[in-house]
Amino acid sequence: MRKFVKIELKEALIDSQIYILKSTLAGVIAFVLAGKLVPDDALSAAFVAILCIKPAFYTGLVVGKQQLTASLLGAILTALLLIGIGNKILVISLALVLVTAFCVYQKKEEYLTISVFTVLYMVILSSENTLEMVTIRMSSVFLGVVVASLINFMLSFFLYKPFLYFRIKYAVHLVYQKFIQAMNANISANEKNLEKLYKDFENIYAQLSTFSSEMLDLSQELKFRKKIGEIEINDLASMYQTIKNLKMVTRYVQDIAYISKMLVPEHKKIPDQWKEDLDKLWFQNRNTFERLIKKISNEEKISSISFANVDFSLLNEINEAITNSGENEVRYLYAKVMAIVVDFQQLQISLNHLDYFANQYIDLYKKTEN
Repeated sequence: MRKFVKIELKEALIDSQIYILKSTLAGVIAFVLAGKLVPDDALSAAFVAILCIKPAFYTGLVVGKQQLTASLLGAILTALLLIGIGNKILVISLALVLVTAFCVYQKKEEYLTISVFTVLYMVILSSENTLEMVTIRMSSVFLGVVVASLINFMLSFFLYKPFLYFRIKYAVHLVYQKFIQAMNANISANEKNLEKLYKDFENIYAQLSTFSSEMLDLSQELKFRKKIGEIEINDLASMYQTIKNLKMVTRYVQDIAYISKMLVPEHKKIPDQWKEDLDKLWFQNRNTFERLIKKISNEEKISSISFANVDFSLLNEINEAITNSGENEVRYLYAKVMAIVVDFQQLQISLNHLDYFANQYIDLYKKTEN
């Protein structure tokens, strides 16, 4: 088995060193500035600044807007209740119910944490001048958003290109590693490992979805910035499609792992020839994946695109066996095997698409390195 770099997806998609640097700068600068400009609430400025540190400048702005909106919602509602009712226990009860209900029913869950925090903040630190508290709270939050946005913006000139390529490269590496684990677990019919891998793939898919959403934010950013570092809109489109197809690869392998886990108790009932054919499908897709790894890692100078053919012969054979079988139990067993074959076909198509965009990705990588 060939050896490739091992790295956790969390590392690849966050890059802890960059995140620590940006978060620390944002928190310290916001805290110091708030100590001079809003001395009564330096905590909120530092806290919000750290929350708004994101890989993409535009994503930070979106989160900043959410922070301001949620804080305003919690602050005004709590201030009105404090003025109208006064009793802290009753105010905090009503405010939490109203804020939570609004966020849930209006599908604004992203506002919930900060708006609830604002309610608690306003009630615990309430004073005679309630409106002044609202002004202090919002000024501090605004300061935190501004500090984080400036840091995100300044570092975007230096970090976008290497950060994006770094994330894509190692995201592909990790999906490949999980693919190999799924292949080995499937061939050995290891039910425990297949169940664990299903959960692993779910986590990977969620993080890749976050990554692709950040790329969409970057595309919005490119509407008012012609170029981000050395990244242009066409470059970003190719990278987005790479991650989009990698998500599809992740989903199909996850589905294969799930159905394979269901088949473990009936593994011996599957015709031996079909099991051999399924193993061949694993090896075929592994070879395609390894070629992609070499291409994206720039380990070999591969510029051609070689689409693997999708073979329908096994699918037709299983379909005929289901049709001719008179036992419902056997039909159900064969139907699950057929579902795996269909997933393999879709996996191969997704890998073909990934190969196409990886070819563009490497061209872009070489262009930026020159």
